[in-house]
Amino acid sequence: MEFGELAIVVLAGSDVNPEILGGAGQPSKFFMRFGDGLVGNRVLRAIDKLRWCKAICIAAPPERIQGHPFSTDHPLYLVPQGASSTRSMANGVRGAREHGDCAEGDFVLVVSGDLPLLSTAALEHFMEVCEKAPEADLYLGMLPRSAVPDELREAYGNDFIPFRGGSYLHTETYLLRPDSLSEVGRRRFEEIMTIRRLNRRTVRGAWKIARTLVSTVGLRAMLPLARILMEGSGDSGDEGGQGAAGPDRVEKATLRLVEDRLGPRANLVIVEEPGLALEFDHLEQLEVLEKYAERNRLVT
Repeated sequence: MEFGELAIVVLAGSDVNPEILGGAGQPSKFFMRFGDGLVGNRVLRAIDKLRWCKAICIAAPPERIQGHPFSTDHPLYLVPQGASSTRSMANGVRGAREHGDCAEGDFVLVVSGDLPLLSTAALEHFMEVCEKAPEADLYLGMLPRSAVPDELREAYGNDFIPFRGGSYLHTETYLLRPDSLSEVGRRRFEEIMTIRRLNRRTVRGAWKIARTLVSTVGLRAMLPLARILMEGSGDSGDEGGQGAAGPDRVEKATLRLVEDRLGPRANLVIVEEPGLALEFDHLEQLEVLEKYAERNRLVT
């Protein structure tokens, strides 16, 4: 399907987890230094030149709303961050609607505020891929390991997830029809998001993940997916890069589960632009990204 001009919501708040960079009590990563400017400057420059951009709404810490240092060609306004990422997104959507830039039923493009390597070309690539994909309520990009520069892979080793027989990162940018996410679905999504940084390779991490999924989604809903996982999907793939070209039974079952329990019909699309996914949760990742940007003359 084709998308017209979109309101773009930037999630620029502090994280609720105090153990990560930009967590509770720390400056938002959006307002951190990167090169000669701020991470937020780079994110906004990439968005502002996007031909799908209609207006930009930033969900930021309330104390940063006044006197923010940003200016764009497109309409720009800030709203207070919410208690969670989906609440911040909802605040951004509400702000866009109050300004007449987003109607009920419209899509919004949601962008994480901690993507210092984001570029307009990367966002255009994502939008073009989504337009070619089957119609859905939610489009999330999947980035193969092979698309991540060699010198950056080690810093993101724990973030890669198995997908279609390969190893991928999910993007921190997604297209969403907000009205497809119910209030119950919003709460369930927030509970699921609490496990995204757990180490699934440890017994403790795996147990917390399983317990959260069962309590959130329900054991009855999880059983069909568990059976498929136990049987194996039958797909083969390259652990070091890209896997199978199309969705396997696990992916199809997972997407059905998302629609049944959260609301949106989701579509996972393959992208090749690392700037869409390389956020930073730790100082090591920030330093690696900045050195990479300097070497490749991406820092301004």
